[in-house]
Amino acid sequence: MLSFAHTVLRKIIQNWGIPLLILFAVAISCIVVAIRFEKSEKSYYRVKSKQIADGIAANLKSEIQNRASIFKTFALEDEILKAKVYEKMASAYVETYKDFHGINLVDRHGVIQAVYPTDKNQAAYKKNLMLRPEIKSYLIESKNKKEMVMSHLVMTYQGFPAFTFYLPIFQNDNFVGWLNAVIDFKNWLADFLKSHNLTNIRVLVKWMHPDSRAIDIGRKDAGEFFDYEYQVLNQKIKIQVGFAPSDLDLIRNKTYEAAMHVGGILLLISLMLIVMLNLSILRSDKVNENLTLKNNFLNSLCHDLSNPLTILSMNFTLLQRSEALALFEKQKNAMAHALKSMNQMLESARNFHTKELGILGLKLVPVKLSSSLQEVLDFVQYKAESKKIQINIKPISPDLRVLAEPSSLVNNVVINIFTNAIKFSPANSEISVSVEADEKAIKLIVEDEGSGLSEEQLLSFKKLSYIATTSGTENEKGTGLGLFQIKGFMSAYNGQVEIYNKKPNGCVVVLIFKNVS
Repeated sequence: MLSFAHTVLRKIIQNWGIPLLILFAVAISCIVVAIRFEKSEKSYYRVKSKQIADGIAANLKSEIQNRASIFKTFALEDEILKAKVYEKMASAYVETYKDFHGINLVDRHGVIQAVYPTDKNQAAYKKNLMLRPEIKSYLIESKNKKEMVMSHLVMTYQGFPAFTFYLPIFQNDNFVGWLNAVIDFKNWLADFLKSHNLTNIRVLVKWMHPDSRAIDIGRKDAGEFFDYEYQVLNQKIKIQVGFAPSDLDLIRNKTYEAAMHVGGILLLISLMLIVMLNLSILRSDKVNENLTLKNNFLNSLCHDLSNPLTILSMNFTLLQRSEALALFEKQKNAMAHALKSMNQMLESARNFHTKELGILGLKLVPVKLSSSLQEVLDFVQYKAESKKIQINIKPISPDLRVLAEPSSLVNNVVINIFTNAIKFSPANSEISVSVEADEKAIKLIVEDEGSGLSEEQLLSFKKLSYIATTSGTENEKGTGLGLFQIKGFMSAYNGQVEIYNKKPNGCVVVLIFKNVS
């Protein structure tokens, strides 16, 4: 009897213990929240004001970082000092970001030499920023650090308070001046509050600089203010949030109402969770059985696939040794490579099952580069001959060894390079292969006489984004993923890959390995 009672009790705890704990935790949480708001309205208002201030600060940081990143690309333009280039880029930024009041070009002495738009910023033209102590320090700081800095809120020559960016320009490591952007923060803040339906509060924003001005937007009859400090780029700012008296009770009532709804939803979810957990417990044994069955099936599949591969390999060996069958040498090589690839694929399936597959798990060893090249050449030679393409490999020392993983070097890297070269080379052309080596690195250089890559494809390769594929010279199809594999595996080898076009026609691929000869 006692044993039966113990079993029943254990089942009840097992099936209902966790759901009841969750339900109890939700109920306690709702009670604590209600008591807290009832006990201290000020604490509630501080929470709400903190949420508002955090939202303003987070959005401000994001907007400034976005504009800063875009603004930095401005200074990278080699011909930025040319009037046409400067005006073209400045107009693009001002039209894209309406709060960019103006973008100025400042020479190395601090004198504004160009302004855009001209009609809005004419008052700043030829002014010397070095004569303004509150701005001079930012110019010097940005030049010394070689990075962009942001000023506090200052009165601009255009007659309104704004914060400004100062970005130093270096060409060939020579300092030539600054780019200066004027940002109309007040209008941005007004738009932000309006878009977030926060027009019934009062917000004061001040850069924590002794000479900084403050921005004051919103209801002038706001009650007690709550202050918060934030770091934005190189500046610290203070955001103050106050609620209008008529809105304090409204906000509190809405919060109580929201808390009641959230509590009710949580309770309902808890009840649903109780049912779902109990159903899942009842099904757990069946699920475990299915998982075990699937795992055994995958193991069995990997094992069973080994048998036909072994038989195929044995029969192929007999065929190779038989003089009665006139197999062409190239066909033998192609079949041998196919068998090897199938075995490597099967090994990858086993590794996948044991969670050991992936580039991070590659075992790097010294690999003879000449042997890998010959293995690939034997496999792709027939493709080249079908297009009457000559592959010329300059003599390579058999002692040269690179740091790589043998299987992926042949099947994922080198074979992709040769396949692409053949695919995009015209008939009766030539593919040249050479090697350059020093004590630290070995370069494998493959040159073809094809159409090369477009500027868009080269840029996509550098950024490691999707490379749009095109058809080969005889309409061969592709996926565009070959270059991804090459770059990914070369990175895993601690190597590099370079691709560029050559004149008048052709593409050059350079693989740079670590020399371990």
